[in-house]
Amino acid sequence: MTHERCDEILEECRALRGEIVTTKNARLSVLGFTITALVATGGVIADSLGPGQPFSYRNYVLVLFCLVIINAAVVLTRFMSQLIDRIAGYIRTFIETELGGIQWEGRWQRFREDTHREGRVRFGTSRVLAWYYAFLLLIVLGIATATLLSAELYYAAPIVILGLADIWVIYDLFARRGSGWRVCWLETENAQQRHKDAKASGWSPSGCRQRMRGHFMRQHASSNREV
Repeated sequence: MTHERCDEILEECRALRGEIVTTKNARLSVLGFTITALVATGGVIADSLGPGQPFSYRNYVLVLFCLVIINAAVVLTRFMSQLIDRIAGYIRTFIETELGGIQWEGRWQRFREDTHREGRVRFGTSRVLAWYYAFLLLIVLGIATATLLSAELYYAAPIVILGLADIWVIYDLFARRGSGWRVCWLETENAQQRHKDAKASGWSPSGCRQRMRGHFMRQHASSNREV
């Protein structure tokens, strides 16, 4: 490998690592904004809560607002966590294989896999954030219960739906079960290479369909002539 190529790979690695650090900081900023918004909203709700208080539509709307904030924050956090995994996977696949001295992402991934095989709990940053959001959701659901004590039963339906949606995205952030977590750069590169090879050989889906259509039309015409 030439020095110029080595410098290019190192510069790419620095840019990608910088993107990872920026995205990690953004996740914490989202958590901080969420906590601030929930504390401010919860303070407004708490002023009118108490035994014997009538049902308040304002508090009901504010509780729904809190649940929407949690859902949006967790969805954004999950997206940024998946982005970090994609960048780390790219570094492991294309950079660490070129430069033997850079092995952090690969070693960290192997450490996490070994920890999982040994049965120990893996606490990555996304899992810790999932616990934080689960705790915030629990507090909001407690406030929602206090708000609905003097309300009709059907008012609970939107809260239940939003609460279940929050639970699902928090679980996916913790367990990493969704399709967005599964990215294999080698498979992607191989698929792109096959597509390039197919285009170079003159094959395309539309061209294949046209040839098949022409083949069937010729068969149909010959069968009509035989009849």
